[in-house]
Order: sequence, then structure tokens, then C-alpha cells
Amino acid sequence: MNKKIKGTAVGVLALSLTLVSGANVFADTNKYNITYQGGQPLSGTYVNINSDLVTNLEANQLVGVKTNTSKLSFSGSLWKTGYQRLGVGESAKCHKAHYLEIHDNDSVKASDNTIFSITDGDYAMTAKINEVIMDNVTGLSSNGKFLPIVVDEENNYLYYNSGYVYKDSGCTTKVDNIAEYSAQGIPVTENDAIVFVNLNVKLTKNGKQFTSDGLYFGVRDFDSAQSFKVLTSGNELKKANTFAASEAIIQPANSNNLKNYYVSDSNGSYVYSGFATGQKIISNSKTNMYLKLGNAAQTNGLDIVYGFHSTAGSPVSYYANQYKVTYVSDEYGDITGIEAEDVIKNDNPSGSEQKPDDGYEFTYWTADKDVELEDGTEIKAGEKITSEQVKQVVVNQNLKFTAHHVATSKEDDKKGPAAPNTGASTGEFNAAPIAVSVLGITLGALFVAMLPRLTHKKIKFD
Repeated sequence: MNKKIKGTAVGVLALSLTLVSGANVFADTNKYNITYQGGQPLSGTYVNINSDLVTNLEANQLVGVKTNTSKLSFSGSLWKTGYQRLGVGESAKCHKAHYLEIHDNDSVKASDNTIFSITDGDYAMTAKINEVIMDNVTGLSSNGKFLPIVVDEENNYLYYNSGYVYKDSGCTTKVDNIAEYSAQGIPVTENDAIVFVNLNVKLTKNGKQFTSDGLYFGVRDFDSAQSFKVLTSGNELKKANTFAASEAIIQPANSNNLKNYYVSDSNGSYVYSGFATGQKIISNSKTNMYLKLGNAAQTNGLDIVYGFHSTAGSPVSYYANQYKVTYVSDEYGDITGIEAEDVIKNDNPSGSEQKPDDGYEFTYWTADKDVELEDGTEIKAGEKITSEQVKQVVVNQNLKFTAHHVATSKEDDKKGPAAPNTGASTGEFNAAPIAVSVLGITLGALFVAMLPRLTHKKIKFD
């Protein structure tokens, strides 16, 4: 885990977590029924291991983690501006951030419309904070001490911050009334405190609701006593729709032999990262999983709970299983439209435009692989495809479409025939001169054949 907050003073603060035999025990059951106990070690039994898919997804983030083109914005009256300190010692950096003051379980309500949004190119993600619920947290008040929930403007991560929120860009003066914390990032008065952030997340493309069979949500940077639970019915965390690159990614080795766990019961499945007194999993390789989104999670938004038992942060991000579609022309024309595009799995290409050379006209496209249209029509590689049919192809692999042209004049173009030269003549010709030539050759041959007879015949003179 590369981007977790590790405040410079954490190491000297007193531990507050009192655990029995290293197990994680909670006094109460919170409204999300997430407890950091029980379950089975996270493994390929509960998550699909598919490195090829994950490689594709990680190369095709639609929106989320900060990029050179992404933009972060905030709406709602509860956001405050400040800075947070990331890193330890000389490597620590001060980042601009927006944060919320959580004084009690009513600090943020769905009706407040507290939203952070990220746009990147054609795509936009809105994350609405429905509520922030604290379990086993005391000592806070509506006008006094609070816990900060932070969105970092330099990496677009969502954080539960263990007190390192500042007023100035040098991160030297803390914001007033932040509760004191232990080395686990928990208020020192608590033994089993935890904070849950309930989000509804939606994705649009060019301002319109976007749905696709190849759309995934990232459960990323998962460690440091975090937990995740999907509330959207039918899209819960389970093997059928959860993917990771390897067993080692979801269960990273650590010196304390702590584990990430998967819990499934009648209240729904969730994952949590185990911890012990003063210890938690820190994964430098990042524990990333990807949740395939069904129709309900796309049309109504994904309802997901981020649980924090410690200082931690994760991105809120969308990914797509995409393929590269390219457009080329034969030597008798040029591509004037797009030359390549990324198409999400099972979606359709946009198609492209071409311009024939002088003396030629466009005839059809071909694909380099067998394709299937939306209506089920199958077209073999190299067979003719119309421009409209190209836009109906269901993309499930990398494809290359080639535009083909033919000559429009009767005389051969300087470049030669547009069709492949198979050795047979493909142009028109005048048969009359050839017929005369053949007749002449035939008569000549007959004359030569008769010469002997003519030379040996006796000629009589009267």
C-alpha cells in the first residue's frame, strides 16, 4: 500500500487497541454487520484469479486515480478546505484536500447532497456520501472534537485521516478540534472504534448515464485494517464477479503473519484486513480487486461501504475491459476518420471514414478476425463488411478493419489493379486484332506444310 497516511507523530502516540489473543473483537454489531472477526483467509476460493483481465483493466481506467487529464470537484455545504500530510519523516508531503467534520452519526446525511466528482475525458464519476457511521466512538460533540473524512486533491483518494489535517500548505498548524489518535489511527479513549463511509457511486459518459457489460469498479489499495462491503443487491462481493491478478496480491506476505479475510453470511459478504495490537498489513504491491458491475449497480449507482479501523485511504475508480480497434486502408485510399479506438468489451466500434485515391472508389471493409454482429450474423475474417455493419460488430477481441477500393476507369491506373494480381488478366481487351493474328499464323502454317508437295509436283507445259 503506497499511499496510506503515516503521520510523523504516529509512532510516539499511545496504543489504544486492546485485543484478546491477537483476535479482532467488537463489543457491538454495527448497522452494516461488519465485524473484524471470523471468515476465511482471502484466496482464489472467493476471488477469481485472472491476471490477463486485470492487466487489461489496469491499463484502462476510465476515471478515478489522479491523471494528467482528470479534474476533481466538490458540491454540498459541508466540505471544508485544508491540507493533509502524507508520508513519514523527510519523505512526507503536504497535499491540498477537502474534508468533512464528523462529530456524530448525523454529521452527514443523504439529503445534504455531499458529493465529490471526478471527470476524465468523456467520463465522469459522482460519489455521493450517504452517511458516515461511527461504531464505538465516544468523546466527540456537535461543536467540539471531530473525526476527519478526507478527499485528497493530489491523488483523488478517499481517506479516513488520523488527525493530520492542517490549515496551511506547509502542514505546520493543525485544524482545531481534531480528536487525538493512537498509533492505529483510533481515538485514544476507544478500544474497538471504527468508521464507515457509505457511498453511492455513478458513472456517466458525455453527460449521459453509461452502462456496459465490460464495466468494473476498483476495490483497490486494500490493507491497513480496512473493510469493504457492497450493499447493492445482486452485486455483492463474491467469486462470480470479483477478480484479482494473483493470490499473492490479495494475500500479501507480512512479518506479522496477518491475513486479509472474506466473510459471507446472511447479512451479506464483505472483506476486511486483519490487524493486531499496534500492527496492520501494509502492502507495497497494493491489494487490488475488481468488481464486475451488473445492470442495477450501473443504472442506480453502486452502493458501497468503506470501513476504516485505522488511518487509510483508497481510490474510488472505474475500469473497463477494453480492446483496441484499428482502421487501415489498402494502397488505393487513406483513412480520414479515426485510426484507432478503445472499445469496451461487448460494445460496438464507432466506425471510421476513408477517402479513395483518384480513379478509385470504396467498396467494402474486411476484418482480420471472425466477428459477430448484434443480430447474431457471423462474418468470417476477410469477408465483406459494410460501413454500417462495422458499427454493429460486438467487440470481444482486438480487431483491425481494412477499407478496400476498386478502379473506376477502364484503363489501368498507374498503380495497377486494385484487386490482387493472380496471374489472370483482370482488364478489358480488344479481341479483333488477336483473332486476325491467329488466322494469319494458321494460314502461314498451312502454306509451310504444303511446300514439299508443291516442290515435288511435276509441271506440264503445253
